[in-house]
Amino acid sequence: MTDEVKNQQASLAEQGQAVLTAETGEAGGSSPAANGPAAAPAAERLQQTVEITDVGPCKKHVKVIVAREQIDQRMDEKISKLMLEDRPAVRGFRPGKAPRRLVERMYRDQVAEEVKNEVLMASLEQLAEEQQLAPLSPPQLDPFALTLPEQGPFIYEFDVEVRPEFELPPYKGLKIRRPVHTFTPEEIEAEIRSLLELHGQIVPKEGPNGAEPQVEPGDYVSATLVVVAADGREVERLEEQVFKVRERLLLSPLGAVEDFGKLLTGRRAGETVEAELTPSGRYRAAQPGTRLRITIQEVKTVRLPEVTPEFLSEHFGVSSREQLAEMVRRLLEDRLQQQQFQEGRRQVLEQLLQAVKFDIPQDLLERQSRRLLQRRVLELHEAGRTEEEIRSQLRRLQREAVQTAHMELREHFLLQKVAEVEKIEVSDEDIDREIQRLASKQGISYRKMKARVEKEDLTEAIAAQLLERKALELILSQAQYEDYEARPPATTEQTLSSALEDQGDEAAPADTAASETSAAPTAPAGGASDNPSGTPAT
Repeated sequence: MTDEVKNQQASLAEQGQAVLTAETGEAGGSSPAANGPAAAPAAERLQQTVEITDVGPCKKHVKVIVAREQIDQRMDEKISKLMLEDRPAVRGFRPGKAPRRLVERMYRDQVAEEVKNEVLMASLEQLAEEQQLAPLSPPQLDPFALTLPEQGPFIYEFDVEVRPEFELPPYKGLKIRRPVHTFTPEEIEAEIRSLLELHGQIVPKEGPNGAEPQVEPGDYVSATLVVVAADGREVERLEEQVFKVRERLLLSPLGAVEDFGKLLTGRRAGETVEAELTPSGRYRAAQPGTRLRITIQEVKTVRLPEVTPEFLSEHFGVSSREQLAEMVRRLLEDRLQQQQFQEGRRQVLEQLLQAVKFDIPQDLLERQSRRLLQRRVLELHEAGRTEEEIRSQLRRLQREAVQTAHMELREHFLLQKVAEVEKIEVSDEDIDREIQRLASKQGISYRKMKARVEKEDLTEAIAAQLLERKALELILSQAQYEDYEARPPATTEQTLSSALEDQGDEAAPADTAASETSAAPTAPAGGASDNPSGTPAT
């Protein structure tokens, strides 16, 4: 076999997979087909029969039968070309003078391999053009295992995972409840204080006339938290937790304590209070009757920094208190817009997914679940968890990964279908703008962010997110809104992470407005601050 044939054979599998998966990437939106070979001219189209059958949820079995005439014609052309090129060299004959039958016998295997590769590529290209397969992943096809028969048609078969087929429910004119709010000067001042607290210092609070200080909303406390089961058994203990007193305490992943601020208000160091843990949003509920016991060790407050023009310029890029107030107002309005979008997204997906039923490709679900689980385990390792601790949570992590993957894939296919119907596309300029946004959000240069995206092969993931976002924005732009007054987002909740869960994804403290600016107040050694952290996910 010549080097040319070896190279052709080595790249055939990759090219064939690229042809069939040119229209859709694996749960990742559109991907260009620029790397695939050019489509065969109409005059060279093959005579082939295609049989497609369902072999499972979102899986097709494809059988292709290429007529023998196509093979014989190409074999004849290649042998004739060999004869005209004054080769091959056959012992006893001058170059180009060997009998055709002898040349066919000597070089049949090589020519057959070349013809097989050409026919297979042309057949796959034609298949991609003529059939609406919408594959999600490379077909289960091994070109190396295929041989060209000496007689009869060339037949090859493979299984391929495809996108689920379903009819879109009506998505125009959906009724959406939208939170609205007009921010008052008092709320803006409260946010300014929260920003200033990030540059302050947590210090012991002093009571009036030397008396023991009492807890007030907005204070900090150093406390021991004990999770107690319904039978009185201690489930978990968190020592020396320093946190801000908010209206609500969220202890991930166990649940929430409602009216937390009222519960602690008026308490002093040395006192112990208990409250029941209740379910909260995506945080699962603890077992019924599970309670949180809080023993206050010290009441603290924040010593705010001196607000000078130099301080404002250095930390906020403004020169006056008025400019800071305007910056905070825009920040609050941006946060409200994000809340409106997220709430609209939730309602849109909830309404549409309830109205449509479709299967999720099992292989894709397993791959997506494995990736989520691997990422979660890696986060736990980075959080310092031991192998034994991780193994003890593995079953729960696996179950949550499957549930999350299933929901994400359903949302993806639904929005991708909307984008397909509405002919929504993502341009290179869209991707560049998103990279610029991510770079700005993370405080790094566009070039550095671009290099990271390319190194980690995130371009397709970004394109998929943009495609879904555009589809959502289109649906929301055509929705019917019912406005309702909402409290300012993310200002009334304090979040702590239980040792049963890592503090990566789950621990998002309440002062999210401050996450756009700087560091947290200085806390005593070993204490937890009220500072949000984390990197925007791509």
